[in-house]
Amino acid sequence: MVAAVDTDGDGFISIEEFGAMLDDGESDAMRMAFEEYDENGDEMITTEELCRALRRVLLDEILTVEKCAEMIAGVDKDGDGVISFDEFKAKTATKSS
Repeated sequence: MVAAVDTDGDGFISIEEFGAMLDDGESDAMRMAFEEYDENGDEMITTEELCRALRRVLLDEILTVEKCAEMIAGVDKDGDGVISFDEFKAKTATKSS
């Protein structure tokens, strides 16, 4: 395990190597979260995909397509009407800071 993270080969994990390992883990976790919404795997979360995903976890709350479109618009930086992984990652990073 150490060898996989020890990029300079000194037999130890430096703070930089440890940080890089954590960053990789965050990217993997973020990718998995994104894929939960991106049902068809086209690298975009549509209004319909967001609504379906949120309805699965918010069973008692009524979510309209309009409300989901508002959520998309709040994250959609390039205005194409969908959330790309980069937009998702940027919003997630902003939220956790």
